[in-house]
Amino acid sequence: MSTQTATRKPARKPRTGSPISRRARNAALVLTVVIALASMALSYVGLAGLGVLMGWSPQLSVLLPVLVDGLLIAATIAVVAKAEHPRRELAYSWVVLSFAAVLSVVGNAAHAALTYSGAAPLAMVLTVQSLPPVVLLLSTHLLVDLTRAAKPKAAKSAPVVVNEPKTDVAPDAPANAVAVTEPPARRSAAELRAAVAEALAAEPDLSRRALAERLGVGKSTIDRAVAALSEAVAA
Repeated sequence: MSTQTATRKPARKPRTGSPISRRARNAALVLTVVIALASMALSYVGLAGLGVLMGWSPQLSVLLPVLVDGLLIAATIAVVAKAEHPRRELAYSWVVLSFAAVLSVVGNAAHAALTYSGAAPLAMVLTVQSLPPVVLLLSTHLLVDLTRAAKPKAAKSAPVVVNEPKTDVAPDAPANAVAVTEPPARRSAAELRAAVAEALAAEPDLSRRALAERLGVGKSTIDRAVAALSEAVAA
């Protein structure tokens, strides 16, 4: 008994998270750029002053904020550029960004401590001097989260129905039953002789092996059919 079955593939689960407009993401990107520039400008004075306190000339001291805050900005750009990549691909960029932020915080705090004049509480001075790199780090993290949340939801795919070929396995047959293809119907001797005579009349030079392959029988069967035709003609 022939049966036809259908296999349903499970639908993919849609991504979770509410979609966020492109305008909001662009606004967050602009704000992050502004914060990065402000962070570098505010941190520049403290790090350059720290270089002078460490004995560098004023001309060389300006390179210290370029090194520290330049690394901070470069790592920020790398993290934002790869925001939609898998988290494991962002690990190195986040490590560099965090390291640069710590360097900037330590440098600004050291300059504030070494030049402290007592006009304001020392804790307040250290906190304010450490704000620029910390704010940049936090804003970068928020921008990355916003970019990930702004990804559109994946459309739910409809189940795919795959038609399996018909088999000749009975419905109550065991699971490991093998489908057997029915052989073609066998010709009677008279029908075979008629087919052989028709083929040889159309193509007299056709070999018996080729004729056997065409009719789907063995060569010996063709030999017997030809012999029977020869006897009929002789009679």
